[in-house]
Amino acid sequence: MRDLKLEYYLGINDKVAVAEQVLAREAAEWRECAMVGDDLPDVPLLRRVGWPIAVANCSPELKRFARTITKARAGFGAVREVVEMLLRHNRTWQGVLERYEVTP
Repeated sequence: MRDLKLEYYLGINDKVAVAEQVLAREAAEWRECAMVGDDLPDVPLLRRVGWPIAVANCSPELKRFARTITKARAGFGAVREVVEMLLRHNRTWQGVLERYEVTP
């Protein structure tokens, strides 16, 4: 995470409180957010976001809270799959392909 310069939080007891701080800082709303979850502690966030996503090997109980379930399992490309979904949704995927000189 450090190498990629990504913001991250470990050992958080109240994920909603941390997310609310980030939302306030970024002037964003829950409906504008996506969340990728895999287990029960992720339910409070999945219930709030506009695009709740579960990984393929999530706990069975989590699936009912997700609008999308990845094809890939956690640790086997699920996050990459979600990033591509988000870029396609935001119509920026083509720019990524062009950046890497990939032609359709």
